[in-house]
Amino acid sequence: MLNAIAPKRGRLGPIDAARGASLVCVCLSHYLTVNAAALVRDRLMMRLMDMTLLATPTFIALSGLLAGVLLSQPEPGRSRMRRRYINRGLFLLLIVHLVLLAAHAPRSLGQSRVMWVFITDPIGVALLVAAMIVGTMSPMRRAFLGLGLYVCAWLEVVWWMPETAAGAIIKGVLFGPEGPLRYSFPIVPWVGVFLVATCIGEAASGTAIENMRRDAVGRGAGAIARLGGGAIVAALMLKAAGKLAVRAGLWTADSTLDVLASQYQKLPPGPVYVLFFGGAGLLSLAAFFPIIRYRFAVTLTAWLQLLGRCSLVVFVVQYFVYWLLVPTWLQVPSVGLWPLTFMATLVPLTALAWVWDRYDLNRLLTVGYPWPQIGRFLVPDRPAIVGTVPRS
Repeated sequence: MLNAIAPKRGRLGPIDAARGASLVCVCLSHYLTVNAAALVRDRLMMRLMDMTLLATPTFIALSGLLAGVLLSQPEPGRSRMRRRYINRGLFLLLIVHLVLLAAHAPRSLGQSRVMWVFITDPIGVALLVAAMIVGTMSPMRRAFLGLGLYVCAWLEVVWWMPETAAGAIIKGVLFGPEGPLRYSFPIVPWVGVFLVATCIGEAASGTAIENMRRDAVGRGAGAIARLGGGAIVAALMLKAAGKLAVRAGLWTADSTLDVLASQYQKLPPGPVYVLFFGGAGLLSLAAFFPIIRYRFAVTLTAWLQLLGRCSLVVFVVQYFVYWLLVPTWLQVPSVGLWPLTFMATLVPLTALAWVWDRYDLNRLLTVGYPWPQIGRFLVPDRPAIVGTVPRS
């Protein structure tokens, strides 16, 4: 089956491969979480759990980068892409959220906290926002808007202490942390990160991304690698500054500022976490520029590109695999054999992706948008500020 996988024309191979690698990290994270009790003493497991933290920032960064490219192109491609992004955002919020709730329902029986905000929810909101402002708002203003949303989200986390249940739910959904929710990827900070990533994509649309289209290795990989490396360096500097501040007595080890300086602060996402693992995700994207050209890696990269092209359906189905099937049918027989059982779980997901890609079933992921009335509101006829991507 893997021999039948081939990169598709019109797709950005490095982005598909990086997205596929992030999806494998998601699968590994969920597999290890489900089997945490059996693997708690496995040192390899603990190292891999740290590695899987790059999945969410990488997904957000890649999605935002691609949105910046596709939504800043000239007409008529821009309007077509905006309708597509609105359609996908609504699909994530209206359909995918309910499907993921169904996957978690059996584990939530008897629990007092049953409300969830999945990572697909902030991505869905971000797609809607991006469809309305990318190409009509300058990248500089959009970057300030994204950073402003991120900073305001953390200010709300620290200063807003709601006294009602409704207020606590609203805070958990929009800003974090979970509060009365069972689990929450807060919407506002992740939308802010997404909008900043769209600025990177729009700025790179005439250079790095076009190099991807031509499978060129030089400037495209170098620019993204420098950006990713710079983000990691910034994260390490903030981390070091936080440690020095604790030693100097400027703040305590359990203070909010120390939490912000932790690379493990995922919910809500801390700046060091976003910079470090987001930078690592960009480095992985840069690495796939040359790797997809190497003959020895063609099977691996073709598999990752397949998963990347079908990332949404595989992401949804893996919830059912790891939260429902694995606890029942694939308990770890021994600590040393867990990598084999994990790889076994990837087989049906790969088969699903192959069938999905073979028959181009991504076309089914729709809510039938555009609708006549809402379409005129969400996709107004406004001139683009920047349009640098030629039609292809």
